[in-house]
Amino acid sequence: MAKTTQQRRVEDRLWELIEPLIPSRPAPRGPGGRPRIDDRAALEGILFVLDELSNIDELDWTRGCIDAVSVRSKREAS
Repeated sequence: MAKTTQQRRVEDRLWELIEPLIPSRPAPRGPGGRPRIDDRAALEGILFVLDELSNIDELDWTRGCIDAVSVRSKREAS
C-alpha cells in the first residue's frame, strides 16, 4: 500500500532493517475486536507523535500525560 499524498517517515531501506525485529502477529482469539493495523503504519504514527512533541518546549508533564488540548494551547501561545 503506497502513500501518494505524503512522504513516508520510515524509508524502505530502514523498514527492511526494522521489520525483522517486530514480533509476529498473534493468532486471532475469535470474532470481534478491532482489526490490527499495519506494523509500518503503527511505527510511522509513533514517530509522528514523537516528532510533534519534540517541537514543543514547555508542556505540563506534571499531570502524567499530554493531551491534545495542552499541545494546541502551547502551539497557539507561541
